[in-house]
Amino acid sequence: AVLTVEPNWSTFYSGEFVTFTCDRNEAEATDWEYRLNRDNEPYLSINPDKSITLEPLQHSGEFQCCGRRRSSNKTKCSNTVTVSATADRPTATLAAGSTTIPEGGSVTLSCSVEPSAGWKFRWFRRTINTPEAEITTNNIENRNITVTQEGIYRCEGVRGNPAFISHLSNEVTIEIIYSTDKPKAELSSDASKMPVGGRVLLTCSVMSSSSSSSSSDWKYDWYKEQNSSKPLTSQDADFPSNGQMSVSEEGLYWCRGGRGEPVYYTDYSDPISIKTNYPRPAASLSVNPDRVQHFKYGSVSLNCEGNSAEWRLKRISETDGPVSITCSYQRTSTGSTCTINISWSGSRVYWCESKSGEFSNAVNITAQ
Repeated sequence: AVLTVEPNWSTFYSGEFVTFTCDRNEAEATDWEYRLNRDNEPYLSINPDKSITLEPLQHSGEFQCCGRRRSSNKTKCSNTVTVSATADRPTATLAAGSTTIPEGGSVTLSCSVEPSAGWKFRWFRRTINTPEAEITTNNIENRNITVTQEGIYRCEGVRGNPAFISHLSNEVTIEIIYSTDKPKAELSSDASKMPVGGRVLLTCSVMSSSSSSSSSDWKYDWYKEQNSSKPLTSQDADFPSNGQMSVSEEGLYWCRGGRGEPVYYTDYSDPISIKTNYPRPAASLSVNPDRVQHFKYGSVSLNCEGNSAEWRLKRISETDGPVSITCSYQRTSTGSTCTINISWSGSRVYWCESKSGEFSNAVNITAQ
């Protein structure tokens, strides 16, 4: 047989209960009878595969489940389970990482009940102006909580069904230390100029006075010059992580950090100006004669100056796609000149390209 207890705690207290279960494993179960022994003495009869619930304070000791075979008087006993109990209700112990926190900071409180296990914890807070009230959290066990408010804190342990409650813990008073030196957020970027169609990553941080690393407690608000009174949202920008924002638009950006409840804010960072880095043409295309209106059946010279002698002229019109111009070029070491006869009416846009894919500015030629 195998003897199990539920709950399996090292120490029980007055008012708690323990359940014993004797799991038989003998083949001819109907020929066996079982009893619960305490301290090697017969104690209670127990049905195999059934449970019996006792109050440990009245039934402490070392227990075994023993089976006796009626036909042969053969006896087999289970493992030994020790159940200890005390009449003294335990007292919870509250410990604090620190009893003072900086403005906007936090501290972790820990509650414990020794030496036994199975406890969940409830927390309470009061101030000189407010009565004690339970603190609501989402943690099931609740052994540790992080607090940002000053006040007087206590805790208690709860376990079992029906619930058994420990005595309330010692009191711990948490105070906020207010500083006259307000921290300032720091803003940096991975680039000051943004490529066309690209993005720039901005990083906001608050440096601790006692460490060179940024505190993970801070949450960040982001701002842009067009709407400086309201923080940016996920509809305005992309936020890869807390403290980072990826932007695709030019503008002036800044940030600030906040933490705690109520929220404590840093000073705003210095702004960063993000501009688009438009590529400069590799060549300059000029027109001779340089005038707004040209006349049909006239001629015009297009000169492309740059770092290559192999420029090719291209055009696009209101009706055609890009077309390469067939021309007898007059070439120099840094450019090419093409003279074309105007045989059309309307507008055409010209530019020049090199074999390596570089291009010039575009010019519009209108003829009538």
